[in-house]
Amino acid sequence: MMRRLKNFKQKEFYLVLLLGFVSVFTLITIIYSNRVGKDANKNPVVDLNEPDENVDVVDNSNNDTDGIQDSQKPIVEYPTSDFTVVNGALIGPDGKPVAKIPANGTTNNNGDEVVDSNDDTQSVINVIAGGKKDKTDDLHFDEGEGMKWPLIGEILLPYSMDKGIYFATLDQYKCNPAICIKAEVGTSVNAAAKGKVEKIETNEETGITVTLDHGNGYKTVYGQLKDVALKEGDIVEQNSQIGAVENPTKYYVKNGSNLYFKILKDEKPIDPSTIVK
Repeated sequence: MMRRLKNFKQKEFYLVLLLGFVSVFTLITIIYSNRVGKDANKNPVVDLNEPDENVDVVDNSNNDTDGIQDSQKPIVEYPTSDFTVVNGALIGPDGKPVAKIPANGTTNNNGDEVVDSNDDTQSVINVIAGGKKDKTDDLHFDEGEGMKWPLIGEILLPYSMDKGIYFATLDQYKCNPAICIKAEVGTSVNAAAKGKVEKIETNEETGITVTLDHGNGYKTVYGQLKDVALKEGDIVEQNSQIGAVENPTKYYVKNGSNLYFKILKDEKPIDPSTIVK
């Protein structure tokens, strides 16, 4: 009887001990599961093959692998000698506007100077185009020195803006903002003063026409031309050839071949005899 009671108590002790282990294990499992669940909510697993629309994508396309942004790096795309300035814009050797300007204190492989990308546009243009022939700021027309005749010949139609003069081809009287100088076809036409080619165009009345900007508000216009080898933006020295006299347009047929020559001051025509010597 005593032996049975002792065996029963031993079994009861082991059972309680087993239940204790089971309870502790269950409690640990519950705590661990709760913690893992919370961590999972904080750091969701994302399938890289199928991005979740709620996951922010960081764009590092503007950063290089060394961590320096493009805007902070010196940019040297071309030698400065390859830059030109057209209508106030920097033009690269490919003929396209330059989007990025080299940074200050840097030289390229040719040893050319480059400028600060933080400079204002005009300062950059002045450095890039400094000393170049297409820099408009270098043009300064001296009224005291005046201009020279683009060619020598008889004045077929004089300047007249206060009254009409007779145009034989048109058979009518009208004002004339220019002069027409008689010349044989092929006669050389020269620049009346140093200037920049502002415009080359073709129109019905004056045919191929070249406009030069001389600075200080002065411009000259040469019409009824051919063999013009210039382009817009070129700098032409005084007495340098612009082109040659062409056959007259239908507006001047009865007058014969001639040069159409006009001078502007602040975009208004003036009498060439007041400024040409």
